[in-house]
Amino acid sequence: MRLRGLDINLLICLDALLSEKNVSRAAEKTCRSQSAMSHSLARLRAIFEDELLTQVGRKLVTTALGNELAAPVRKLLLQFDALALIGAGFDIAKVEKTITIMATDYSGTVFFPELVRRVAAQAPGLRLHLRHTEQQWPELLERGEIDMIVLPQPFVLASQPHERLFSDQHQCIAWTGNSVLSGDTISREQYASMGHVLLEYAGGRTPTVNEYLLRQLGITRRAECVAPHFTQIPFMVAGTDRIATVPRRVAFMSSKYLPLKLLAMPVELPPLEMAVQYHQYQELDPVLGWLRAEMRAVGVSLDYLPAA
Repeated sequence: MRLRGLDINLLICLDALLSEKNVSRAAEKTCRSQSAMSHSLARLRAIFEDELLTQVGRKLVTTALGNELAAPVRKLLLQFDALALIGAGFDIAKVEKTITIMATDYSGTVFFPELVRRVAAQAPGLRLHLRHTEQQWPELLERGEIDMIVLPQPFVLASQPHERLFSDQHQCIAWTGNSVLSGDTISREQYASMGHVLLEYAGGRTPTVNEYLLRQLGITRRAECVAPHFTQIPFMVAGTDRIATVPRRVAFMSSKYLPLKLLAMPVELPPLEMAVQYHQYQELDPVLGWLRAEMRAVGVSLDYLPAA
């Protein structure tokens, strides 16, 4: 290998090529022409003495060396970004940057509004791009396509750092006109036998936290309706004899504008602990560090939890 010919611009091209596996998309991602990106790929192949990307059918796939280089190259670029900010004299009010955060609509409803207000007041050039949680989020985090994810504590990766943000409780909700539940309580037997509106989390392949906990208690819910978002569930409960289990903040907010009653859970479940997870390569990034501090502050402000 002739690494002396490697510079930051070539590393940026290498990162784009290894992540996109397509010369045209890599060129577009880095604001270069396709011919310039092809020339950079040729230089990289000469430096590393490896094809890095090879044609298989109609696709480009990474070679073994290309796979090994992907993570270290991304780490180097992230560290370079952090050093550049430090060297320029970090001032969050002057930062121009987009931060991509993955989260469910639950966090988007109860947590992010206050965070957005704080960011707008202190860092007007900081843009927050929220993406709905997807099944492949660990790969997106590893590739740097998302900067962080807000998710329930049981789902965090042991291999990457995370920080606790806030907690919530599980709450059963029912329509005020529910013909099965005349009062404000629900028994374990009623809970197990009634029809439920369930959440489909991350494409349906990952059980929700309350589903996981209820299974441990030997309770299997009968799904009569499945929704992709927490905030849709109360609307699917109102006017029916179905029930649902949602975070208490969602239940409390929706009961203000829908005819719903909040019922104590018939079984005791531990709190819903929410965390933010990010890549270890980004621990030194001053912008992301500042944002995580603001997220912790918002979490503290959510310590108050409405009573059931």
